[in-house]
Amino acid sequence: MTLPRSVWPLVGFATAAVIFLLDITQPGGIAVAILYVVAILIGMWTPQAYYSLLVAALATALTWIDIPLSPQGEYRIAFINRMLVVISLWVTAVLVVQRRVAQEALAERTRHAQLYLDVAGVMLVVLDRRQRVLLLNRKARELLQVSERDVLGRDWFDLFVPERVRDAVRAGHLHFVEGDASLETADYTVLTRGGGERMIHWHRAIIRDASGAVIGSIGSGEDMTPTRTAESALRKTIKDLQDIKYAIDQAAIVATTDVHGKITYANDKFCEISKYRREELIGQDHRIINSGYHSKEYIRDLWRTIARGQVWRGEIKNRAKDDTTYWVDTTIVPFLDERGKPYQYMAIRSDITDRKRQEERLREQAALARLGEMAAVVAHEVKNPLAGIRGALQIIGTRLPADTRDRSVIGDILTRLDSLNNIVQDLLLFARPRTPRADKVPLGTLIMSTLELLKKDPNFARVEVAVHGNDPVVEADAEQLQTVFTNLLLNAAQASGGSGRIDVVLEPRDGWCDVKVRDHGPGIPAEVRERIFEPFFTTKHRGTGLGLPTAKRVVELHRGTIAVAAAAGGGTEVTVTLPAQRQ
Repeated sequence: MTLPRSVWPLVGFATAAVIFLLDITQPGGIAVAILYVVAILIGMWTPQAYYSLLVAALATALTWIDIPLSPQGEYRIAFINRMLVVISLWVTAVLVVQRRVAQEALAERTRHAQLYLDVAGVMLVVLDRRQRVLLLNRKARELLQVSERDVLGRDWFDLFVPERVRDAVRAGHLHFVEGDASLETADYTVLTRGGGERMIHWHRAIIRDASGAVIGSIGSGEDMTPTRTAESALRKTIKDLQDIKYAIDQAAIVATTDVHGKITYANDKFCEISKYRREELIGQDHRIINSGYHSKEYIRDLWRTIARGQVWRGEIKNRAKDDTTYWVDTTIVPFLDERGKPYQYMAIRSDITDRKRQEERLREQAALARLGEMAAVVAHEVKNPLAGIRGALQIIGTRLPADTRDRSVIGDILTRLDSLNNIVQDLLLFARPRTPRADKVPLGTLIMSTLELLKKDPNFARVEVAVHGNDPVVEADAEQLQTVFTNLLLNAAQASGGSGRIDVVLEPRDGWCDVKVRDHGPGIPAEVRERIFEPFFTTKHRGTGLGLPTAKRVVELHRGTIAVAAAAGGGTEVTVTLPAQRQ
């Protein structure tokens, strides 16, 4: 039972009064007076630290009062006895007060220490030599969901370590306690009262007595469960992002740029389609692959859109390092900072070159169908009357004297009519070429026979032609192929200015045969190469613009391809690829 603070002085006074009454009945003055010490010793348990001094003062006064009131005896002995009593009382009182002051100071320091422990943001656990709990701070109690009196003196590992890892964790602790290290870190799971598990990262230290003997250990533990959960979630997110990036990289052409348009990342597909190495792209802007096909306004609209933080979608025609072009369906996504301003752009593209070629082929087929109808009309409405007009003019010319001016005019008219007839012939050949007659055609022989015919052309007189390679055989229509090679060789001669060297290279490969016609002229600008197979497109002051388009149609009728590229070292190289003869 705990008495109120105000009652304790009354208890002391009452005790002293009882002793006083007993003392006055004794002649010796010490046997009973010494009982005041008992009243003073009560101060060891009272709330007031200075209770014993009050009782000592009261007892001293009562002791002196006892001298004249006590029964008759030897006065000198009584006086000496009571002096000894008073000295004993004050010595006892001072010792009791000193002890109380020391206890209160210790209690205050203990409260401060407990406060320091409780405000710590980590668990603090003190174990004795036998792994029994000596102390848990507030953080530890809250995390473990226990009170201190529930666990003090009980085995830490039995209470708080899951059974599946208990033996291993205990063995690790014992190894640390019995080893030479004074500090150690460890990670293990602890159990809460509610049955939950928390992963704790521990810093452990050995506690030793003055002689250096191990008397226990102290551990500070940080709950890593939220961190581990967050790390696990982060790892999963990173793995998901890596998987998404991998999937996108496998399926799309991806590049990122900074806010100024400088390329900061290019995936393998970007390098593959653009023919550039990654180190050639990084740090460049997209002008490196600009084909010049799109208008400046088209590009400005793209930049205005993404600079506003909006997604841009569209189709773009780009140029690869080898001067070939390709089409991409493009989505450009701005990455925005906390102010909503773009700091990076990601472009995700898909190759739509085949689709665009198919669309172009469909447009060409539609145009060719219309052109075929027009060619039929021209053949009927123009060619036949031209033949009649030419015949009539020839008759008129034969009737005129040979040295007259009129006969010369007739000759000029006939030349113009022949040119017009050639245009009609080219138009008919382009619009409605006949089905090839398949035959075994040695390409080398065909090239040489074509050159023999061209030597009669004055434009070809000063041109040197070198044919390289064997004489591969293809299944083709020799007459139609001769038309193709005649056109290519004449173009090469004109590009060389009517003189110089033309190389013709025959290269069989894997069931195909390449015929490369290479001149050493000034070359063809990239923007012209893009349109060189368009009907009626020409850069010459004379010509119909149907020569190369017709050659392309004939080659495609033979299931082959034709391509124009810049030749290494200058000039132009036209490559015709045809299926080789089946064995």
